[in-house]
Formats: sequence, C-alpha cells, structure tokens
Amino acid sequence: MRITGIVRKVEKLRKLREDVEYEKIPFLFVAAIKDLPEEYLPDLEIEVVPAEKAQLVVSENRIVDIDFFIKQTKKLHLHGSTYTMGRKQFQKELKNGVTSILYYHCDNCEKTITLSSHPKEAKINCDFVWGSTAISIGKGKAEELFSVIDMSTPSSRFYRKLENDVGRVWEMQLQSEIKKGTDEERKLAIEAGDIKEGIPFITVIVDGGWAKHSYGHGNTDAPTHVCLKNYTGSSFSMEQDTQ
Repeated sequence: MRITGIVRKVEKLRKLREDVEYEKIPFLFVAAIKDLPEEYLPDLEIEVVPAEKAQLVVSENRIVDIDFFIKQTKKLHLHGSTYTMGRKQFQKELKNGVTSILYYHCDNCEKTITLSSHPKEAKINCDFVWGSTAISIGKGKAEELFSVIDMSTPSSRFYRKLENDVGRVWEMQLQSEIKKGTDEERKLAIEAGDIKEGIPFITVIVDGGWAKHSYGHGNTDAPTHVCLKNYTGSSFSMEQDTQ
C-alpha cells in the first residue's frame, strides 16, 4: 500500500510537470522518489565524453594578475550556481603574447564564459618588451629564459611592434630630458654672464673628431633604422656591420 501511494504521488507530479516548469518543483519530485524501491526508479543516463574533448587541456605556465584572475574565476563559479544542471566544458585558449583568455562553454544555457589572465587595459606585453630591452637581452634571450620556465612570449611581429612603441616612448622621454638639461644650462650661462651677441653659450670639450679614419675608409652614417638591440662584439666590427 505504501509503494502504491508513492507511485501514485509520482505519477501525479509527472502530470504536474507537463504544465509547470520543472525548476519550480524539483524538491517535490525528489521527495517523492527518494523512498521508491530500485525497480521503480528510472534508468540512469550515462554521458560519454569523446576522447578528443577529454584530452583538451591547457599546458605550459602562465603569468597572471592574481587578484584579477581570482575575480575572474568567481564568474565561472557564479554561473555554475545559477545553471546547476549544466556542465562547463573548456573550449580553447587565446594567447596574446604573455597574456591569455580561457573559453568555457555551458551546455545548459549555451553561453560562453571567458577567463582572462589580465584586465584589457594591462600593459604586461609592453612591460615585457620594455624590461628585456632595458637589460639588453632582446627577444632571443628573453625567449630562451622563458622556455626554461615553460612560458610563451610574444611573436616576432608582435614583439617588433611593441619594441617600436617602446622606442617612441623612450625617444619622447629623451627629448624631454634634453630640453630640461638645455634650459638648465641656459639659465646657468646667463647667471655666469656667458653671453655672446645676446646668445647664452656653454663650453663644450670634444675628445677626438674626424671625418675619415686614418686607414682611408669613409666614415659614413649608418642607414636609417630603428634599433633597440645592443651590439655584441668589438666597436670596430659594429661600425662595419651598421654601414
């Protein structure tokens, strides 16, 4: 009699589910079926994950803004608490230099959730190029260093673009410092009375200057180019290589 009553209750709830959204009555349905004998329970549904999807994992190490990334992971958690019946499947990773974005797909709401290693306004790639240039290691040595710790670096094209951006910033800063120094020297020259024909002047000492080397080769200027990489070798071979 107890089993018959439970079965009738379950059938009544199943009939009710045709008119009411299931999410509104799951606790009633679970309460009704939890005491049913095994033979009255529905068959289990087994989901098979294809091998190629199961093997889709992220490798290597990453640089992350730890505070920002923790906040990003909360998005995935909150999404899971809203859509409890769905599964978040990792899809792909989009790398941009040393930064990356992870893509997850929810098979319940069919939406894509992204987790970023850094905010959009972060300049970590520019900082990477700035630092490697400042300590005179360049792209090649930076790649060697990062390969040891199993991390990606910007592509050659992206690195060159960032290198040019860094060069322009350095050039503007250099011109600003030159102007500051010039203004200071002008002020000191006026205070010292070093003025000729109304123009302040300073004394400049030059140690050796010539148009041509003694061995007869023309000392021509190097072709115009953007070069932020320090030369490795003798000063003599550097002049020859840049002509």
